[in-house]
Amino acid sequence: MKISLLYVLSIAVLSSGYKPWECPTELLETERVDCFQEAGADQLGCEARGCVWCETYQQGLPWCFYNDKPGYDGTCPSSLPLEQRAECWPYPEGSNSRCVNEGCVWCPVEQNGIPWCFYDDHVPTQVPTTRQQSITTEPILATTNTSPWTGTQPPSGSTPQAGCPSLIDPYSRLDCMPGGGASQEACESKGCIWCSHHDPVVPWCSYADQSGGGDPGNGGVCPSAIPEDERIDCYPDAGSSQDGCEARLCIWCEAAGNNIPWCFFNSTGDSGGEDSFRIDCAPDGNIDKDICEARGCLFMGTNEPGAPICFFPEDRGYSVSNVSPTAIGWEVTLEKVGVEEVYSTPIDTVKVVIEMQTNQRIHIKFTDPSTERFEVPFTVPDPPTSPPPSRLYNIDITTSPLFSFAITRKSTGNIVFDTSIGGLVIEDQFLQIATKLPNNTSLYGLGESEHHSFKHSMFWKKYGMYARDQPPYYDWNMYGTHPFYMAVDGEFEAHGVLVLNSNAQDFELSPAPYLVYRTIGGILDIYVFVGPTPEEVVAQYTEVIGRPYFPPYWSLGFQLCRYGYNNLDTLKATVDRMRAANIPYDVQYGDIDYMDEQRDFTTDPINYVGLDSYVNTIKSYGMRYIIILDPCIDSTQTNYAAFDEAPSNIWVYDSSGSPLAAKAAGCAYGLSQL
Repeated sequence: MKISLLYVLSIAVLSSGYKPWECPTELLETERVDCFQEAGADQLGCEARGCVWCETYQQGLPWCFYNDKPGYDGTCPSSLPLEQRAECWPYPEGSNSRCVNEGCVWCPVEQNGIPWCFYDDHVPTQVPTTRQQSITTEPILATTNTSPWTGTQPPSGSTPQAGCPSLIDPYSRLDCMPGGGASQEACESKGCIWCSHHDPVVPWCSYADQSGGGDPGNGGVCPSAIPEDERIDCYPDAGSSQDGCEARLCIWCEAAGNNIPWCFFNSTGDSGGEDSFRIDCAPDGNIDKDICEARGCLFMGTNEPGAPICFFPEDRGYSVSNVSPTAIGWEVTLEKVGVEEVYSTPIDTVKVVIEMQTNQRIHIKFTDPSTERFEVPFTVPDPPTSPPPSRLYNIDITTSPLFSFAITRKSTGNIVFDTSIGGLVIEDQFLQIATKLPNNTSLYGLGESEHHSFKHSMFWKKYGMYARDQPPYYDWNMYGTHPFYMAVDGEFEAHGVLVLNSNAQDFELSPAPYLVYRTIGGILDIYVFVGPTPEEVVAQYTEVIGRPYFPPYWSLGFQLCRYGYNNLDTLKATVDRMRAANIPYDVQYGDIDYMDEQRDFTTDPINYVGLDSYVNTIKSYGMRYIIILDPCIDSTQTNYAAFDEAPSNIWVYDSSGSPLAAKAAGCAYGLSQL
């Protein structure tokens, strides 16, 4: 792992005290359910409750927790119809423990767009049995799950909260600021009562009585006659306020019930289209009506959860000015329709080359014919000179009113790649293309990020790609960028798509289903592989990018690596524990902490004395020891042989012909090494 010096130091401090292998639990950190939700948790008080005390690497997770895994055990305790499930945890880092901590029900399902964490008032709270051992004078969680629209149900025996000016039981409070952004000052300015509470289901800002009385804004008069249960949320993102709401030309009125938007559109019903096919025109999150319309996009409410309210119109894109056949396909010239721009200067004229390269592979390339743009320096081996004789696909090009193309299977007619959904944008620093996907698609790939299943959710899910030195956290992009996906349709036929681009980029998935690709530079350079089996897709993909090397037999064994061993004694103890447990174990790694001040080809003269001889000991066990090497050599130190004795022709040079000096993660200032 290559990380900055500052980050190294902060982790080293934590690692010196926290030894995860000594934590007496089999639970993952993300599976912990908090056993000490009120303030003042410590190890003594935690263990007095019969719970486990262990630190965490990831922030925001409990150190005092129940040693039972809550939630789903293979049988769903809820009989609620799937279409009636209401999302209880609409955040990307959802898990069974987070769901249970919210007092809700956790039941995974295969269908796209169905919440796994949801409200059900008829199911007892899914808490570990050891929760009953808690030593506390206040309830920690409600004994029933509470739907925000059905009122609250306090635990039996609940009473008004001591020290709080409200005389209402905490679990009967009516939220005075459900729109988010609550603070004591804002709460009291509305004539409401502010009382903190340890249970997340209890509002801190509540009305003085249960009538929900208060100023609805606009001088006490709501300017809309739309019933509360028919309001369509105009501000689904966090931080709504009356000023922000009215800036979107929407209506601001408080509501008597929970989970009802205070900022809503002054219209009801269907927006007139299939909202799940909307392509987001504000992927930056800047949902402002004026900005949206200045981009040439539509701003409209929706009844589709997760669908964008600022989206591209159907008449936005490129028209066709010329189509010319080539030896293996077509060359198409496009002209931009309209003058609006999304983020940067539009490229008004675009050249598209469509090539039928093999019976299973198609290449599509969008370029600027007037300006050379960066392309990944890559050439397909043995480029074809004639059309393939037995294609498994058809290609249809639409020239009016807007350009689009569709690749379908000859055998079934199913979609492989179809851009008729719209949303095509070619700008200097923003490029976007979208494709419909087959119904019942299962989609895989899009690395490198940490996610909890190989199959991706299609519920408005976005995957960012930008290689960085990042420890694995749920949904975060990490070390590599692999802009390739494989889709398996409802008839179990697979296809794959590679977008050859090295800029920052992302893929977004919709339950329609569709996929939209965005990047901030380069060109749109797309390879489509039609399979039809997953194995054939992989073979066709590696035919283009190169076959993987045949790995040595020992590399298929169990390998152990982490940052933070910090010294040779800890490394030895780790190896000894693994061997004592009879765990098959072929490779041990050393991260940058074995180096002397993070310099390649050195060892720490204090903490890793004797590493060379210990490596021989590891080899005597029939194992390998692999060390990390960073791609830079420190040029700021004297008497450093790796720099002093290096030949001059190994460095990366800048435009002036001098060796390139730069700051690299995990390295001191130095010269980049080839």
